[in-house]
Amino acid sequence: MVDGSSVFDRHDGRERCGSSPPPVRLLYSPSYFLESAPRLSRRPTCLPKRGGRCVSHVGETDDVPWDDVGFVISSRYRVSVLDRLSEGPATPTQIATDSESAVAHVSRALQELRDRSLVELLVPEQRRKGRVYGITDDAENIWDVIQTQQMT
Repeated sequence: MVDGSSVFDRHDGRERCGSSPPPVRLLYSPSYFLESAPRLSRRPTCLPKRGGRCVSHVGETDDVPWDDVGFVISSRYRVSVLDRLSEGPATPTQIATDSESAVAHVSRALQELRDRSLVELLVPEQRRKGRVYGITDDAENIWDVIQTQQMT
């Protein structure tokens, strides 16, 4: 350290002795590059509105729950369950038949989606047979984002 200032080696970050290099003078401000960069617009055409907003532009807002989107698309079973429930309520057996999946996989996916409040049980909790599930409004919006962004 010389004169109360230190210089760090760029490669390993360790302090080394010596004088400070002269300050760098920028010819352009950082905002110059942002302002002069060409704007790439990827705006899709508007699709029908669901929930009062254009589903094509849902991704442009900060209210998209990307954590839930990632959770759904990380399992083909969760994707197939939401796909089937977006058409209407169904039992696990109906979902399994329509998606050509095992009932055990569908049941697990339903429980995982239910834990995140993306799927709801439409019959009383005590009922063991004929349990009908439906998609929640949040899950409908997530499913719209997944389809619009072609994430399946």
